Amino acid sequence: MSGSPRTDAPPATAETAPGDPGDPHEDATLRALGLEVLRINRRGLVNPTGTRLDGSAYKILMALRHHGPLSVGGLGEHLHLDASTTSRQVKAAVGAGLVERTLGEDGAHLVRPTPAGTTAYEEDSAVRAVHWRAVVRELGPERAHRLAEDLAALNEAIDATQA
Repeated sequence: MSGSPRTDAPPATAETAPGDPGDPHEDATLRALGLEVLRINRRGLVNPTGTRLDGSAYKILMALRHHGPLSVGGLGEHLHLDASTTSRQVKAAVGAGLVERTLGEDGAHLVRPTPAGTTAYEEDSAVRAVHWRAVVRELGPERAHRLAEDLAALNEAIDATQA
């Protein structure tokens, strides 16, 4: 999509809900956001060549790396997944030897990375970092920083509207 949204559209009002017909500015913005999110998801940056972990295992290991051992429920909260999806993904990661189930000091059932999972996560992170460093160099540091701030704001808005 190139060009700006139409400027002769009526302004959004309190009676015009997001996505309702009659707000072409917002519709154009929603289409543009949707297309760009799809473009990002199609890129090899999610699982670049040279990585060995699938996306779900990588996300599990990332959450455990940043938050420490977690219950399956806590892991699901961090990953924004329902209980059955989280359980299925943890089971697959356990089967692959990437994580293990253990008991915490308080007797709670926790998931934590195995040494093999930690190694795989670190190796895949290094491969991903090469790709992302190239992206940051292309954008420039200031623009990349603004993009990180805007993505954080987007995620906060998504969280606020799904609460």
